[in-house]
Amino acid sequence: MMNSTVKIAWIGAGTMGSRMAANLAKAGFAVTVWNRTTPAPGVEFAASHGCAIARDVRDALSNSSIICSCVTDGPALRSVLFAPDRDLKALVRENALFADFSTIGPVEAQRIAGELRGLGLRFVDAPVTGGDVGARDATLTFMVGGAGEDLESIRSLLEVMGQKIVHAGPVGVGQALKLVNQLLCGVNLLAVVEAFKVADALGMDRNLVVEACGGGAAGSWQLVHLGPKIIAGDDRPGFRAEHLLKDLRFLSEAVAGGKSAVNLPCFELALAAFQRLCDAGRGALGTQAVAKA
Repeated sequence: MMNSTVKIAWIGAGTMGSRMAANLAKAGFAVTVWNRTTPAPGVEFAASHGCAIARDVRDALSNSSIICSCVTDGPALRSVLFAPDRDLKALVRENALFADFSTIGPVEAQRIAGELRGLGLRFVDAPVTGGDVGARDATLTFMVGGAGEDLESIRSLLEVMGQKIVHAGPVGVGQALKLVNQLLCGVNLLAVVEAFKVADALGMDRNLVVEACGGGAAGSWQLVHLGPKIIAGDDRPGFRAEHLLKDLRFLSEAVAGGKSAVNLPCFELALAAFQRLCDAGRGALGTQAVAKA
């Protein structure tokens, strides 16, 4: 177990980050949280579960050995790490390790890792799956890209926040695996929407679809967890539609042209559906709102 006196900086206290940081603090780790906006519900949640709160990001980074981030995208992460007025190397401990739990795409992860390496600092990309429930209940799956020894440096943290750790390969491969995960999420969710449409057309109760199919070969996380929300008309976000659209765009870029070019008709349907939803101004809703796209 990592020494609980080691300072951990946590950047980003949204729905996911606040709960992940709180689980670390509850396990005895010394976690200092900084969020771009404050006051914010996530900041208050983290504070109520034992996290220290930094008003300035430099206070969070100062003397930290482990820097965790869970932010919206690559530019958001860059704005923290590489601000013009910020001497990152002087702020953090020597050989500090940056663990990013965001979805920023494989190319950006590799670029950031390279820039940090030039400062004598380490980086792993460790995007997660499991949603807000997984963050709350510490049942997340981590898809880790980075050196094996760097993964071992933070394994005890990951074990507190999740239940499965997959070492996908070097930096960037964790991000690539997460994009595959997001493809499955988007396509499976569209399948749930269509299944409900068929149920309606055949005069069946949608709840029967969840009950009968959720535990069998046709079951999916999307059906079991988001199906009831669609039925109830509950569009509150566990994961925002605009964030899934961002991830699907990353995938589109990753497989466009060259040796990576592949034909993905189901993916294209999912991408188009979430694009319509966000174009209609509903991007802040949960992904289940795609049923109304």
